[in-house]
Amino acid sequence: GHTMQGLKVCVHPGSVNSRESDAVVVFYDIQETTERWLYDTSVVSMAPCLLFAPVLEELHRGQRVVFRVHSWYVAVDPEVADGLIELRSLLADFVSRSVGQRPTDVHMAAT
Repeated sequence: GHTMQGLKVCVHPGSVNSRESDAVVVFYDIQETTERWLYDTSVVSMAPCLLFAPVLEELHRGQRVVFRVHSWYVAVDPEVADGLIELRSLLADFVSRSVGQRPTDVHMAAT
C-alpha cells in the first residue's frame, strides 16, 4: 500500500493485519529493511477517517455526496453526509472549547 503522502509501505508479515487487503490502517512506526514495514497497525473503518480528517472537501451533491479526503474520494448518502458535517462541526466546537482550557469543578470531581 501507500501512505497518505504516497510512500510505498507494507504491513509487517508478522502482523495479524498483514492479511488485510484494501484496508485502511493506522500505524505507529515504519522501519526500513528490505521494504518499508509498518509496525503496530490497527485497521480502521472509513467513518473515523471522515470524522477526524483535517480537511474534508465536498465535491458533489446529488443522489450521493462525494467527499475528498487528501487523495481519496468517498461517496455517501446525503443523510449520512449531513450527519457527518454536523458531527464534524460539533467536534470542532467541543475541541475549541476544551483543549487548552482549565478543568472545571465538574471535570475535577469526575476524575
